[in-house]
Amino acid sequence: MPLPNLLIELIERICSDLETLDLNSLRLTCKTLLQKSQVFYDQRHYGTIWMMVTSDSLRCLKEIAQDDYLRTLVKQLVILPVMFEDQKTMKQYPSFQESPFGGYSWSRTNWEDAETQMRFESYKNSVAGHEYALKSLQEVLEGCLAQFTNLDAFRLQSESTGDLLRAATIPFPGCLGLGKFRNQLKIHPNRYMVDTMTENMGKVSKVGGIVFTAVLKAVIANNRNIRKLETCADRHGGVSFSKLKLTPTEFQALISLAKGIECLHICPRRFHQRGVKPKLDPRKAFIDLVLASASSLTTLEMTDYRNEFENGILSELSPTASFTRLRELHLSSIVTSLHDFKGFLSTATSTLEVLKLEKVTMSDETAAKSGLRQDKKKLVHEFWREAWDFLRDTCSLKFFSMELLKSLRADLQFVDYPSLSNGQSDTHAQKLTGIAYNEAESQISFVEWIDSLETIP
Repeated sequence: MPLPNLLIELIERICSDLETLDLNSLRLTCKTLLQKSQVFYDQRHYGTIWMMVTSDSLRCLKEIAQDDYLRTLVKQLVILPVMFEDQKTMKQYPSFQESPFGGYSWSRTNWEDAETQMRFESYKNSVAGHEYALKSLQEVLEGCLAQFTNLDAFRLQSESTGDLLRAATIPFPGCLGLGKFRNQLKIHPNRYMVDTMTENMGKVSKVGGIVFTAVLKAVIANNRNIRKLETCADRHGGVSFSKLKLTPTEFQALISLAKGIECLHICPRRFHQRGVKPKLDPRKAFIDLVLASASSLTTLEMTDYRNEFENGILSELSPTASFTRLRELHLSSIVTSLHDFKGFLSTATSTLEVLKLEKVTMSDETAAKSGLRQDKKKLVHEFWREAWDFLRDTCSLKFFSMELLKSLRADLQFVDYPSLSNGQSDTHAQKLTGIAYNEAESQISFVEWIDSLETIP
């Protein structure tokens, strides 16, 4: 049977397996396929709206919100808050032409003065437009959210300026404001425009905090229940909670709207700002948000950028957090004691299927002060061995990964035998700072894998 003669349901099933470019090509083959795939195409294209924080993107967002058909399709909003914050400012370069935005280092060619001035003006206009959009974002989101009646998922995704400007196709489908941003600057990222988010994390988390506040205020103003909330996607870049400008009344309204969250990815940075008295305690707000959504969560990703001498977030969450549906948990940059680790997971062991630990430090003040420095490696192994035994006896994990773990300031290294994962008899071992179990790929059970774990003495 010719493809255009298939039922719409079958054509939509075929379309669901196609990449965007292939889907566009299919739709251009004939009028019948164009019409039969229209609903699916609209749902894919407008179901998730990607946007930068520019005046142009805000204008486009308002146009979508004013369309009686398109506004009903929008279910998720993804905001790329960072545009220039991850790069060094112009003040740190002798001239615009020698900066990452000037392109001199990339092209190795000299522009005429008029060309340099034109590009510099475009750069300044882009910066000013971004700053204006940040100030206007809350008002625009409040108005648009009133129109997007099915929107209940919100995500901040911090990407480097270099990635945003790359000529190659990048995974920001139909991102509002991106095309004009590229055309306005008229440059390609040079080799010095690298991902410098770590170096400029303060500015990145600051603008993330401003955008996060705008999103939350819009949610509160529209009394919108939240299904999904992410502060930084997979980068764990974090947002500055010192920029969380919510009143206690607004925050209590947010807590009510957060009780149905299914997916929460929250990575706070900078709980306090010098010389500024916050309207509410940012750290307590972080804890209350996790506790309020705990019973409905199926996925939780969380970081806690604290040093190893401070009480970790799990010590404050473990006594009262109650997970009844949690299937996937990611912990990154967490400091915890064995007691708090077990207490935090105790209510999730019957449902948990995926557990990822990255840069988790197992602390024990008593052991650290006991003076047993010669037994440090042994103590590190014992702390984690007990944690692994707890997971083995209480969980049925399908995926479990550990990377860059430590305890008592000592790094944990694993001995990896290939026979543990592929069933071969090879006994050659290698040292690893990270290791993972995947039930779908392994020929041994999770219990057997845990029992076979070894660390470097």
